[in-house]
Amino acid sequence: MLTLALAVTTGGPLSYVLPVLSLPLLTAPGTGPGIKQGLSFMLVIALSVMVANLVVIFFLDYPVALFLVLALLLFYIFYSIHPMMSGMVKTWLLMAIMLIPTIAIRSDALAQAISGSLILISIEAMLCVWIAFYLFPSTPPLQGEKKQGGQAGGTNRYKDALFRTWVVLPVLLLFFMFEITASLLVLVFIALLAMQAGIGTGFKAGKALILGNLAGGLLAISTFEILTVVPNLLFFLMLSTGICLVIATKLFSSSPYAPLFGMAFSTYLLIIGSTTASGEADAGSKVWTRVIQIMMAVIYIAIAFGFLGNWNKHKSAEHA
Repeated sequence: MLTLALAVTTGGPLSYVLPVLSLPLLTAPGTGPGIKQGLSFMLVIALSVMVANLVVIFFLDYPVALFLVLALLLFYIFYSIHPMMSGMVKTWLLMAIMLIPTIAIRSDALAQAISGSLILISIEAMLCVWIAFYLFPSTPPLQGEKKQGGQAGGTNRYKDALFRTWVVLPVLLLFFMFEITASLLVLVFIALLAMQAGIGTGFKAGKALILGNLAGGLLAISTFEILTVVPNLLFFLMLSTGICLVIATKLFSSSPYAPLFGMAFSTYLLIIGSTTASGEADAGSKVWTRVIQIMMAVIYIAIAFGFLGNWNKHKSAEHA
């Protein structure tokens, strides 16, 4: 809950994503990232922000070239299997590449604020993870418990990267064309969803995605309604801690519904963090707006990946 406390008190333009982006670091098996791994992670994020800003500097005046360069960068991120390019790191890179150029079209000052916020929350995330593993140390997995299997084949990896790029690009183009800066949460959530494993398996996975995120949205609304009665930071953190403990018992269980609880918790953190961090008088209406925005993103991702997954199956069957 330290990350959530930082998210609602620091008030940065992207502070609300800190709890969500810290989750993969906290739930990864093993003893947590060491000093070298943590510093490497923060360096990669800083370099990605620098690359995004260089793209803006050189291509902002040439919209078509800018869009093509971003498309190539997105494809590379999805396709890369470099040891440093874990799914969690890729999510951070996607956010930098998608958010900074999109915001720079409308406001260079806001783009710089987003750049600084991304670097800051990467540092905060790693510090919180180090503190968490120091206070609650975990044992390294046994040799026999380590994941087996190698990387996906080159052809499958190429298709997967291409599909994910195709799904993300229309949303990015929409934000470019209409210079949308008021709905950054949609882009953030698209980046999060685009990296979820197995998302392109068809409409069945899409239904689970919608159900899990809808549950998280309803949980965020219920929590916010309680907070309107008891608007106290300590109460909010205690309530969220209780919710976290309940979800954790389900998330780390052998239940087939465990992934749904993970989706719900991520959505809850993103919505409640973005709403409470704003500190604005109309936060009550914004919580509903953000739930609607996220569900629109989820439905789009589910339908897009569902169609692409089914199309790929039919093509594979034709060539079999």
